[in-house]
Parts: sequence; structure tokens; C-alpha cells
Amino acid sequence: MTPPELRGVQEDYFDVLSQMPHITHRGYDLLLAVSAGKPVDAAGAADLVLKTINAYDDWQNWIEKLFDGPMLPPEEIPSPRGDSQFPTVYKYDDPWKATGYIVALSCMLICNMVFMATGYGGDRSAEGKDLLDKICKSVETVAEGPCGPYRVSFGLRIGFEAATPEVREWIKGWLHDFEARFKAADVETYPKITAAEMLSAS
Repeated sequence: MTPPELRGVQEDYFDVLSQMPHITHRGYDLLLAVSAGKPVDAAGAADLVLKTINAYDDWQNWIEKLFDGPMLPPEEIPSPRGDSQFPTVYKYDDPWKATGYIVALSCMLICNMVFMATGYGGDRSAEGKDLLDKICKSVETVAEGPCGPYRVSFGLRIGFEAATPEVREWIKGWLHDFEARFKAADVETYPKITAAEMLSAS
């Protein structure tokens, strides 16, 4: 049963999440076309951008509501395992609530990649890096315990698409650690060419 203080936030979460499959599929098709140098349907791209702006704003509003009551903002702490890639990580009051936050960040990262593929808003690489950093800095503490890989796997999968080669290797390291607990976290199923590489080639 969902606690009363979470019901409204949970309903809003699923409302916004329901927008993402359409944006993701159309955005990836657009990215493939742009990276291959194929002509892009301007009207279709403009419609996609409008839908993506709405979803992005909805996710921002949802995070504000989340931190306004049901969940405390994360605390920054030194990496317990002494991680050199992310020496400062996030600690949450509840790892399951943190899962929703990671999904929201991941969906905003998908939106960011759509913006970059369409050129909307100019250079948004710093914004994308910030979203990716927040996802990665959440992994160490939220991934603890037998269910930990389930809580962070979506974030790692989306983050992999936007990451630099160094961070992709860092993600692969986590996936190898997860394999004994969570067989779906198999790095061999991840793409050989990522969205970030297609964007940089376009």
C-alpha cells in the first residue's frame, strides 16, 4: 500500500513516465537519421521538441514536489569505496524513493539528448553532464543490497548512452559487479555505438 504522502507524487510520476516511450522511440529514430546525414522531417522534429519540452518541465516539477515533502534531498558524502571517478556520492534517506529520482533524472537525460539532436536551446552538453553525474553519484549507495541493481539499472542504461568513454567503462565495472545478483545487467547486451557517439559524429 502506498503511504498517503506519496500517493499524489506517485500518480504524477506515472503520468509523466507514460510520455517517455513515444519521445524515446521518435527521438532515437531522429538521432539515427541525423547521425546518418539523412533529411529530417522539420514538422515532425518540431512536434517532438514540443512534446519533449513538456515532459522535461513535468519532470522538473515532479522532482520539486518530491523534495518538497515525501523525500529529503540527497546528502553529499565521500565515496565509501573510494571511487576515483566519482569521489563524492549521494546518500538518500530511502533507496526505493531514490529509484524514482534516478528514473526522473534518466528521463530528463533522454529529453536532453533529443534537444541536442534537434539543436533546441543551443549547447546543452553541460546540462546533460550534470544529469549524468547525478545518476552516477547515486549508484554506489542506492545499489547496495540484493535488490540494489534493480534500483539503478535503468539509470545506468540511459546514462551509458550519454556517457564519455571513461564513464562508460565505469558503468561497465558496475554491471560486472551486478552480474552475480542481477543477470539482466549484462554489459554484452549494451550497444556498441551510443547516442553520445552518434551526436558527436553528426
